[in-house]
Amino acid sequence: MKLSEMLTAIREYPALKIKYEAMCEQQASQERTAVQLSIAYNNLQIGNRQLSQKNKALETALVKLVPQLNSREHCRRFYKAVAPYLDPGGFVLYRSAAELTRFHISTEFATEDNMGKFEEMDGYGMLRYLTADRFGSVEYEIVAPCYEEAVSLHTDYTSPEYLAFEKKLYEKTLRELGFGKLLPEERAPQKDMDKRKERKGGRTMTEPITIGVDHGYAAMKTAYCSFPSGLAEYEHEPYTQKNVLCYDGKYYVVGSGRQPLQKDKTADENYYLLTLAAIAKEIAYRNAPTTTPVILAAGLPLTSFGREKKAFRAYLLREGKPVSFSYEGISYETSVQDVKLFPQGYAAILQHSDLLNEPSVILADIGGWTVDIMRLDNRIPYAASCRSLELGMIRCLDEIAEQVRRA
Repeated sequence: MKLSEMLTAIREYPALKIKYEAMCEQQASQERTAVQLSIAYNNLQIGNRQLSQKNKALETALVKLVPQLNSREHCRRFYKAVAPYLDPGGFVLYRSAAELTRFHISTEFATEDNMGKFEEMDGYGMLRYLTADRFGSVEYEIVAPCYEEAVSLHTDYTSPEYLAFEKKLYEKTLRELGFGKLLPEERAPQKDMDKRKERKGGRTMTEPITIGVDHGYAAMKTAYCSFPSGLAEYEHEPYTQKNVLCYDGKYYVVGSGRQPLQKDKTADENYYLLTLAAIAKEIAYRNAPTTTPVILAAGLPLTSFGREKKAFRAYLLREGKPVSFSYEGISYETSVQDVKLFPQGYAAILQHSDLLNEPSVILADIGGWTVDIMRLDNRIPYAASCRSLELGMIRCLDEIAEQVRRA
């Protein structure tokens, strides 16, 4: 070692020694901390085992001492007793109700959702909207030219349908909270039983498919097909099966002519029959079995969404019962398991993410009879700017024909 290197080492030695001693102390401190954490971890494990044993003991005592919760009132009272500790916001209760009824609050009450009304609402508040929509009535107030807001919620808590629903609701919620052993043994859902039966016979049950249907005044449209909203009824079987729907012993030629203007599409069976034809076309296009169950997605005009959605949903759903019909000589036996409704036009812009990033966008849905206009500010519809004008393509073509006739 050179003399200069020796002098440098002697000069740096005190500082390096202090640094080394500090590192040793830090290591010793970390080792002490590790020992303390290990002790704390072991204590937590012991505490968890004790809590687990206590929980098992309490569960055993509850099963032996508490009467079985076999009535609606018993289930309701038991939930009320445990809810302040296990479901203080009522969100488990609401989630169970939504699953039982296939209720989507953002779809059924789109205006209120866009206004942010549900962001800070607890589960019990949202449950009031659900029960009023499914088991009562909702009164609306026009808050903008194309938007209605629910201002009064009414639920018939004494109807047989609601009482049956309430029993299922509290049973399902208590199972979610871990009290399933206090309830009667849960029966397998009928569709699961049917699935097992079909598997025994060497067949498997088909999963439902979602079909979007645009019930236009001029044309019926799905993802893969479009045909005029015309329907001609025949008492006897036509000479050809082309576009022929057979339902309930009657024959209809689909796409023939144009429907008379009908603002209330639930006034007769025409749009339901057109929906069956659309379902048949979609099932055939997708090469799906003719027994495939269906989930329908449909739209309603902005101006009447809140007012018409309940009736239109029931019109298409038909309580989810099986429906048998034939289209173009092919027999179908399906069921509409659920119906999801959306404001017309809004779904279209969701396919264009580049437009959604714009601060303000004008959406124009040009249909057969109406032109629906919506302005979106930062992706949120601006209610005051929405309009539904009866200036669609049917009016346009009729006016052109009239001007040509006069010329």
